Amino acid sequence: MAQLAIWMRHLRQLIANRHLALPCSLFLFLAFVFLTAPPLSAQAVSTGGIQGSVTDPSGKPVAGAQIDVTNTDTIATTSTHSNKLGSFKINSLPPGNYNVEIVAKRLQRQLHENIKVDASHLTQLDMKLVVSTPNRQLPVVASPAPPSAASVPLFRDPIHDGAADPVVVWNRARKTWWMLYTNRRADLAGGGGVTWVHGTHIGIAESSDGGANWKYVSEADIPLPQPDYTLWAPEVFYTGGLYHMFLTVVPGTFTDWNHPRHILHLTSKDLLHWKPLANANLESDRTIDACIFRLPNGEWRLWYKNEADSSKVYFSDSSDLMHWTPKGIATTNHGEGPVVFQWRGSYWLINDPHAGLAVFRSDSDALTTWHQQPLNLLREPGTQPTDRAMGNHADVVVDGSGRAWLFYFTQQGGGDAQGHDPGWSRHSFLHVTELHEANGILTVDRNAPATIHMLPPPQNKKSDMLGGW
Repeated sequence: MAQLAIWMRHLRQLIANRHLALPCSLFLFLAFVFLTAPPLSAQAVSTGGIQGSVTDPSGKPVAGAQIDVTNTDTIATTSTHSNKLGSFKINSLPPGNYNVEIVAKRLQRQLHENIKVDASHLTQLDMKLVVSTPNRQLPVVASPAPPSAASVPLFRDPIHDGAADPVVVWNRARKTWWMLYTNRRADLAGGGGVTWVHGTHIGIAESSDGGANWKYVSEADIPLPQPDYTLWAPEVFYTGGLYHMFLTVVPGTFTDWNHPRHILHLTSKDLLHWKPLANANLESDRTIDACIFRLPNGEWRLWYKNEADSSKVYFSDSSDLMHWTPKGIATTNHGEGPVVFQWRGSYWLINDPHAGLAVFRSDSDALTTWHQQPLNLLREPGTQPTDRAMGNHADVVVDGSGRAWLFYFTQQGGGDAQGHDPGWSRHSFLHVTELHEANGILTVDRNAPATIHMLPPPQNKKSDMLGGW
C-alpha cells in the first residue's frame, strides 16, 4: 500500500506538471500495471551455456553425436547433436554444475562430471572420443586377491533380522560393494496381519573383499512425507555422474496388502543420502519392484510388477528417466522382483513367481520377446543351514571379469525353523550363488561354495559387453 501511495503521488504530480487529465479508470489501470509488473531484475534471468566440439581418435569432426547435459541438482536434461563440423552449443542453462555425456556410433561413450556453468558465459568443452568395440565380450581379468568362499548366510540384518530384496552396486568413492535391501521387521512383537512387512526402511551393507563378507552400514537416508511410510525393493544404478534409485513406496503401515503403492525416483551422490524427485507415471497405483535397463538405442526401460493386473510384469520406456510411456506386458507368468541383464550373448530376465526364480531369455535388442526356460532356479531347497528354502526376489551382478552372481533371500522356515519360536519363519537372510550358462540355459549350484571376489564392473554391472550407461 505504501508503494501504491508513492506511485500515485508521482503520477498526480506528472499530470499536474503537464496539465494532463486522465479518466479515473485509466489512472487505476496504469497503477495496476505498474504494481503487477515484475521488477526488471526478475525479468532478466542470467543464464549460461556449454559449447564445444566432438572429434574421433584421428581428430576428425564427429557429426550427429548426441550430447546430454544434466543439471546435477534438478536432474533436468538438455540434449543436442553435433553438426557436420563436430560443433555443438547449448544455451539458456541456469548456473550450476552439470554432467555432460556424449554418445556416437562406433565410438565409446564419454562422461564429463561437474562441469561448472556460470551466468552469461559459455563454458568450452572439447571431447575426443575413442573407438568402441561393441558386442565383444570382456576378457577374463585376474583377480587382485584370491577369491574366498562366501559366508552362509551371506548377510543378516542386525536391526530387525529381516533382510530381503537385495540390490548390489559398486560404490565408486569407497571402492567397495554396497548392498541395499528391504529391512523387514521380522522381530516385531504384536501387530496384526502383515504389519511386519510394512513400516520398513532400506538397509545398507558393505563388502570390501569382493562380496564374500558383508557388514552393516546404516539405513539409507530417504526423506519421507510421514515416518510410517513403507519402503520396499530398491533398484539402484549409476549413470550421468549420479546414483539413481527407483523405490517402491507405500503411504503408511498397514495390516493387509490392499493399499496403493507407487515407484519413486530418487538420486544420490554417495549412495547414503537420497533426494526424492518424482513418481514414475505408470498405468496403475499398484506398481512395485522396479528394474531398469538401458536399451542399445539409448532408451531406458523400466520393468515392474503390476498388482492391478494379476501381478504380471509390465514395462515402460523413457528417454530421460523422468517421463515414462507404458508399453504393456513383458512376460507370460505372474511374478515379482524382475531383474534384467546382458550376459554371454543374450539378454536375461529373472523374476520371482514364488516357485523358485523363473528365467527368460531374449536374443533381440528390442527386449520385447522373451522365451522362458523349462526349469526355475532355486526352486528346490538347499542343503546348507539358513538356505533350506526356495530362493526369493534376486539381483544379478555381472562383474568386471565377466562372472555373474545371483543374490537372493530365503525365509527361515522348514528345517531352519526347528528349535525356534513360531514367528521365526518371518526372519530372512541373504545368500549368493554363481550363475552358469550352457546352450542358452541358466543354472546354479546353490550347495557349492560361492568362491567370490567380484571385480568392479567396467561401466555398469548389468552387462558383460563393452559400453556402459
